Amino acid sequence: MYLVDTNILIYYFNGDIPEESKNKINKILKEHFNISVITKMEFLGFRKHTAESFKKAKNFLDYSTVYNLSDEIIDLVIDIRRSNNIKLPDAIIAATTIINKLTLVTRNTNDFKNIKIDIYNPFENKMYGTTRSTVSMITSVTFLLSPSDCSAGWADKEKIRTSHRNTAVHDSMVIVLLFIKSSTLRFSLSNLYQIIKKIISQIFSS
Repeated sequence: MYLVDTNILIYYFNGDIPEESKNKINKILKEHFNISVITKMEFLGFRKHTAESFKKAKNFLDYSTVYNLSDEIIDLVIDIRRSNNIKLPDAIIAATTIINKLTLVTRNTNDFKNIKIDIYNPFENKMYGTTRSTVSMITSVTFLLSPSDCSAGWADKEKIRTSHRNTAVHDSMVIVLLFIKSSTLRFSLSNLYQIIKKIISQIFSS
């Protein structure tokens, strides 16, 4: 079950969801179109709506299930705000997600970085400069690279886990996740490119 954040509704409404995530987002909106009441306020309260776009937005939200502010959600919002530097709308979104045991669909992951919730970010693929057609066969691979394969700053071997979401089955995807032990590491896109090349080479030579 999912809770869709306001930014995702805006991207979807404007046709800006990444191509590789469109099928999953379409499925979420078809089967789990849940939003917080704060998202309804934000989405319909956008001051630049024209009369036509407001009508379309309102009709669009008619298909959603809106979670209103229960006493339980309000109490959790208070707790979250007291212990985190977080805006009120984001605290409401987070509390609604937690109370109803949902996964939040959002691009603004930093807004919830200190909150323990499950998040699906359909834009996360765009953080990595790699060719999708090349890596689309990767499912779940783990390698240990020697320090010479990496940028200066690694004192020993680092574990790099890579995985790729197969768009046909909509598995979760993270292209490269680095666990960095050295705080002095300076990592560039060229380093990342060379590491990905080595990973792909080992995959296809195995």
